[in-house]
Amino acid sequence: MNLVLCGVKERSPNIEKAVNFESAIEIIPEEICKFGLEALEFELALLTNKNPKDFVVIPIMDGGARVGGVLTGFTRLATNPMKMSHYDSQNKRIEKPVCELAPDIDKIIVSGKVRQVIFAEGVVETEGTVLESIDLINKLVEEKGHKDGIIYPYPIYRTYSLISKVEGYSRIPNFIYPFWVDSKIWVHGWGVDNGKRGREMNSILGVLSPFAKNIPQKPYFRTTPIYRKYFETPTDFKKC
Repeated sequence: MNLVLCGVKERSPNIEKAVNFESAIEIIPEEICKFGLEALEFELALLTNKNPKDFVVIPIMDGGARVGGVLTGFTRLATNPMKMSHYDSQNKRIEKPVCELAPDIDKIIVSGKVRQVIFAEGVVETEGTVLESIDLINKLVEEKGHKDGIIYPYPIYRTYSLISKVEGYSRIPNFIYPFWVDSKIWVHGWGVDNGKRGREMNSILGVLSPFAKNIPQKPYFRTTPIYRKYFETPTDFKKC
């Protein structure tokens, strides 16, 4: 996906000074986040407005709950939350995500027809959570097919996320996002938390990852063609 550098005002603090929640700096302002969400809404509406019953939005909670709520509020699509987590009970990150709440298969297969699945996320940090979610739903489809005596096709999957932090080529099918943020920056806001805090914020703030081997350079986020299809980068923001 073609990216354009933009987004951190030249007077903004440097990310190396942001080392914890209290010292986090603004990465994407509230107004720009709003535009990014509207771009996602417009894209989803264009896709689904003719046959909305053929789609179901699956927020990958907790991070996808707010973005999923925005998307379903705008499009009136059915919703079917699931919960995948990269963290254990001590809030320590684990390599492979685990399912804490499976989606309702009867909201994916309705009257014998398999709906297209729209995953909603606040931020996609790695491919793992989405790809594991796809594998899980495919297994649920197989199990239902075995029970019903029918071979159901797997759903068509799409992922709508406010932010991607995936580096390079992504294996996530039909991946739509208005912003890309450097993977060396931990972000919170719009449903995404930092140590269980910050989900309610309407802008995106960030701190330097303690695992970063070097300091990211400004600007700290980029817009994608999905964003620029509907909005221009404000002139008071630095461009490269």
